[in-house]
Amino acid sequence: MLCQICKNKEAVVYYNELINGQERELYLCTECAKKYTDFSIDIPSSVMNIASQLGLQEEEESKSQLKCPVCGMGYSDFRKTGLFGCSSCYDTFRDQIDPMIKSIHGQTEHIGKVPKESLAEINIQSELKKLKEDLDIAIISERYEQAAVIRDKIKNIEETHEILK
Repeated sequence: MLCQICKNKEAVVYYNELINGQERELYLCTECAKKYTDFSIDIPSSVMNIASQLGLQEEEESKSQLKCPVCGMGYSDFRKTGLFGCSSCYDTFRDQIDPMIKSIHGQTEHIGKVPKESLAEINIQSELKKLKEDLDIAIISERYEQAAVIRDKIKNIEETHEILK
């Protein structure tokens, strides 16, 4: 059977995941499995490789023992069900889930469609956020004239759009 992603090489990996109750099955070649999944399928060929693989196992074991301090859900429970117990799980397991989300969506921050009636407000909020970040950078780097200009832009936008205050 050919790899379902590149459709060129022989599939050697069966990949199955459950996300939000939806199951996805893929048959992948080695290269696509490395690119599109969060696990390594390298076969150790030397003692050093075996030692490094054992280190990865220990790391995986420590991840599986990680628990949310609020609801008590373990990372291994999340891996089994694909569901979190509470909103604090997102912060607790951030280091583990960010790479998975990035491999699926290409990024960890949602950038998608926005209702037309909200688009203008979201663009203004985005511009304000960027200006405030620029202001912080200007102040830290002691470029006070530039900081004053940015501050005035922020003040102007906030005065023009009362709803954002």
